[in-house]
Amino acid sequence: MDGALYFDGIPTARWARNMAANPAVTVHLESGDDVLILEGVGEDVERVDDADLAARIVEAWDAKYGRVHPQPATNGIFRLRPRTARGWSRFPDDATLWRFPDV
Repeated sequence: MDGALYFDGIPTARWARNMAANPAVTVHLESGDDVLILEGVGEDVERVDDADLAARIVEAWDAKYGRVHPQPATNGIFRLRPRTARGWSRFPDDATLWRFPDV
C-alpha cells in the first residue's frame, strides 16, 4: 500500500527486536518456484496516526483474509519500504530486478 508492505506481529519477537537494531529487511514468498524477494528498510510504526491510511490497511486486510484484522491505530504495525525486488518463475529465463526510489 502506497509503495510499502505493512504487516503486524509481536514487537517482542526475535525478528522485531532484530529489525529495531538493524532495519535492513528482506522478505520473500514461501514458494521456491514462484520467487519474489523484497529488500528494504523496515520500521516499527507504533501507531498509524493517519486515519485514512489505517482504514485502508484494515480494508485491504479484510478483503484478503476476511478475519481478525490489525488495529493500526492502537496496536501498532510494521512497515517495509522496499528498495529492490527480485522475482522469477522460470529461472534464469525471466529473472528480473526492480529498483525503487528512496522515499
